[in-house]
Amino acid sequence: MKEQTNKLNDMDEVSKDTVYSEMYIEMRRFRDYQIKASMWYTTILVSILGFIFTIKFAHIQNISFQLFRANLIIKILILTVATVIGVAACLTILYTNGRYYSLRKYTDKYLEPKLKESFVVKNKIPQPHKLMLTTILTLTVVIDLIIILPF
Repeated sequence: MKEQTNKLNDMDEVSKDTVYSEMYIEMRRFRDYQIKASMWYTTILVSILGFIFTIKFAHIQNISFQLFRANLIIKILILTVATVIGVAACLTILYTNGRYYSLRKYTDKYLEPKLKESFVVKNKIPQPHKLMLTTILTLTVVIDLIIILPF
């Protein structure tokens, strides 16, 4: 039998430009996912907050609204759902941010050694993921407080 040669073994290494381009695409994908997830979770939390404001502060004489105001189980359910959504949002943002920075560190260490020494980034403003986390945590706490506190 003839020996089959694997073409991949005969090829040279992949160029740094190709690896850098793939890493850049992957880092961009994590950043885009982080922004989209933050946007969707924030939209859901704002919708829940609007629903709670409508239930608590609207002067509607509908029986279903009266039921929502008085029923403790429904309040606990809304509180639980809002808290789970807030925690899931925070974990998603932290995960994507961690993945982005691990790829960024790899790229800085192995693909851009000369650029790393000559260029230093100064972070004077808060990083985007911290602002996203602050927004989502604030919305979650406000929702929980509005449900818990009697008005």
